[in-house]
Amino acid sequence: MTAQLVARRLVGTRQWRQWLLVTVEIVIALNAVGGALYGLAGAEDVPRKWLEGTPFDSYLVPSLILLVAVGGGMGAAAAAHLVNHRLAPEISVAAGSTLMGWIVVQVLLIGPNGGVSWLQPAMLVAGGLVAALGWQLRVARAASGAPAHGGARGGS
Repeated sequence: MTAQLVARRLVGTRQWRQWLLVTVEIVIALNAVGGALYGLAGAEDVPRKWLEGTPFDSYLVPSLILLVAVGGGMGAAAAAHLVNHRLAPEISVAAGSTLMGWIVVQVLLIGPNGGVSWLQPAMLVAGGLVAALGWQLRVARAASGAPAHGGARGGS
């Protein structure tokens, strides 16, 4: 295989990975925003018992963290890919890592109080997927010899 053919295949692979990544990031961002808004509205059906032993006496601060760190991070990552920003893969790695950290801390803090949901392992896996795809895009960009900037669009 010639280097040019390898580069073309990597670019094609990079494109489908990027669209998969953006889709997952948007879904996670919307989920985080929805969860945060629910928490900010009082999280009516979520037991207060889950907060026992945590630094929080209400769902206000955790909801704001979810909104800004997870929802905002995933939204920023998706937007960075959509405008072809040079740091898009790195932003995805950071957003995925943030989500995984959020879930680990959440389970450590509220898990002993019975706060367990199927969504926690699902989001842990989704965060890992986002981080892994972001990393793969970064590696594919470097392997293809593509510049680390977005070219004519979003190169700032």
